Amino acid sequence: MLNRILLVQLGSTNDENGSVDRDGHLRAEHVVMRLAQLHEAGKDVCILVSGGSDAAFNPTSVPHWSYVTHMLVDLGVPIAQIIQPGLAAMHTVDEAIMTRAHILAHSFSEVIVVTSDFHAARARHLFGVAIGAHAGCDVACRVEEHVGSLTGDELTSRLEMEKQKVATLRTNPFGAWLEFVEAHDLHAANRSFRPSSSCQPPPVVDRQYSPPPVDAVVQPVALLEASVEKREAGQRAGGGDTLCTICLKAFADAQSRSQPFECSRYSYNACWKE
Repeated sequence: MLNRILLVQLGSTNDENGSVDRDGHLRAEHVVMRLAQLHEAGKDVCILVSGGSDAAFNPTSVPHWSYVTHMLVDLGVPIAQIIQPGLAAMHTVDEAIMTRAHILAHSFSEVIVVTSDFHAARARHLFGVAIGAHAGCDVACRVEEHVGSLTGDELTSRLEMEKQKVATLRTNPFGAWLEFVEAHDLHAANRSFRPSSSCQPPPVVDRQYSPPPVDAVVQPVALLEASVEKREAGQRAGGGDTLCTICLKAFADAQSRSQPFECSRYSYNACWKE
């Protein structure tokens, strides 16, 4: 069964010296992290980097994707895993349409798009409409976001602007996006909120915890999975860092006597056997 994943890093900006901006670095770090996780899970992964050359975001004649490729290699990514050439995209609409074309021309089971938090809503809408069974590109797609460089009023202003851009794309598409939507009969999908919802990543599990005692023996994960009623009762009772979801007793020392476990529904704690 096909199990190839396309990991797409969306473009940001660079200066006249080819130095990529802070969000480009943050996206690259997220890509490197996801690449390591996917490799550990035995997945076959290819990386596709985006960004052309335009005075608005790249005042050089070298495409933005080339600068990002060098940055990823410097971070330890094998050059053989980075698809070249990258996408010479000028904006997010280009990125969604070009990524779809690349998927259709090659064989992938899933696409993971990486961008900044303030840009994620627009990316989810565009990629959610362009990729999926409804669009004749039956591949699982999700957009993952990292915490971006914007904060405070600047972040608030950008999020409002992005909200307006998404509304315009949905209700009054124009240019290349309108041509794409019309060519593939995607007006209904473009007006709907469902495609963007399908691109949501799975819930993030907080795995921060203090190391357990060396001689501690962890309750088997199978026991957690089998104890559905106690698990849910523990969640309703507050669970987490204060109650064991197996025995429902309070921890004597939650920081040193609890460790997160992950199952199909929750991340939760279990106490140690002495």
